[in-house]
Amino acid sequence: MVTLELTRLASGMPYIAISALEARLRLAYEQSEADNFITEFNAMMFGSTIAVINDETAIYPQDVAAIFFRLKIPVKFVDANRKELAVDGRGSGVQWHCHSLGGAAGILKNIPTNKQYSDEESLQSGVDDDEEEKLVPCSPS
Repeated sequence: MVTLELTRLASGMPYIAISALEARLRLAYEQSEADNFITEFNAMMFGSTIAVINDETAIYPQDVAAIFFRLKIPVKFVDANRKELAVDGRGSGVQWHCHSLGGAAGILKNIPTNKQYSDEESLQSGVDDDEEEKLVPCSPS
């Protein structure tokens, strides 16, 4: 299990530095497996919300939760006092991209898509989903 400590800005916004995330993967797995996970993680980040915090690339915890779920990496999130935190990846940009199947979400997030819309078609049709939202593994694109 990979344990990731959330850092918070003064505003309270939580994030995880990409360098810290990669370091924890390298501690938890053999080099080749860690390298594979890092490569897959980086490919899947295209559907996530990424921020630059204190001159370092960072990612929101819900996006990490969604990506790790898809990669089948067990993860635990903790605060600075090592108290375990519940993080839900269902609201992640990664999740939205996965459900879009390359539709409007990809266009809006500057992700290559496999469907083009005419002016008469609704971009929303690419993300409408009547099913209950749940995490469904999808492969990185």
